[in-house]
Amino acid sequence: MSDGAQDGNVVDITTYEKQELLEKVIDKHKRLLGEYRLELDGIESKLESLNSAISLSKQKKDEMDSKIDILTEKRQLFYHQAEKQMDELKALPVDDSVFQKRLRDILEDISKAKTSLPPEEEKKLADSILEKLSSLASDYSNAKDAVNSVKARINDAAASSMELSSIKNSDINFDKEKTESEKELGEIAPRHKWLESRINSHKEALVYWEKLPLEQGDEVKA
Repeated sequence: MSDGAQDGNVVDITTYEKQELLEKVIDKHKRLLGEYRLELDGIESKLESLNSAISLSKQKKDEMDSKIDILTEKRQLFYHQAEKQMDELKALPVDDSVFQKRLRDILEDISKAKTSLPPEEEKKLADSILEKLSSLASDYSNAKDAVNSVKARINDAAASSMELSSIKNSDINFDKEKTESEKELGEIAPRHKWLESRINSHKEALVYWEKLPLEQGDEVKA
């Protein structure tokens, strides 16, 4: 008598034909394969979306960095051109020490504007330069054309600087988006790897069980 019978408990033992048991095993592997594949499809869709977001963030940051470099170079170039065009004012036949002093003051301001100033301070200095140039053209009529050329370059430089300051910190947002996407990618990657491993394992098991030759009539207890 079994221990179960001695204790007064009835042990329910289900007996299956080997073919029936095999079918249950195969169904189990197929069911798990279906569940894992469904979950894997969802994760792979998410991975694709995250990788796309990372790639786009990198692209936008590269484009922004390129634009920043171009604007920085343009700003310096315009100020340099303004300085060179001041030579035309120096060459004017004006025998006036006050005129020459005003030119020197403007050149000093342009030289200072070229340095790395806070945007607000540079804007204030550029406005001051433009005012001084306008006053110069008003006082010396033969300086008008040359003054207008210098003013155009100062305006170009100031515009480049303002655009530069408006976008200079926007690459931080791209870095944040990229970092967040990479973090999420790292969190779901292990699950993706595990699912791939389990799917391969169940596929191999399924191939094994489906090819397993069975003798009809054999019984297995389960």
